[in-house]
Amino acid sequence: MRCIPILSRIRRLKNVQSGVAAFKKSGADYLIAIGGGSSMDTSKAIGIIIANPEFEDVRSLEGLSATRKPAVPIFLRFRRRQERQRK
Repeated sequence: MRCIPILSRIRRLKNVQSGVAAFKKSGADYLIAIGGGSSMDTSKAIGIIIANPEFEDVRSLEGLSATRKPAVPIFLRFRRRQERQRK
């Protein structure tokens, strides 16, 4: 299995679009998200779009969106503020 890590501090449309492109190019099987809420949200959006290409415009996922397939597997590692400050 191949994976691509998504490390993001700021949630932006471009992060999701570039993440989707990188995931497709790499042939990855899953995502790894490290960080806080923004990287988690970014990886969730990428995972949903990969499995449900009809949501390629990430703005279509705002609010409640009925997707047909579950997102690709995502491994999350949440870093607490205290952990980030120690480094």
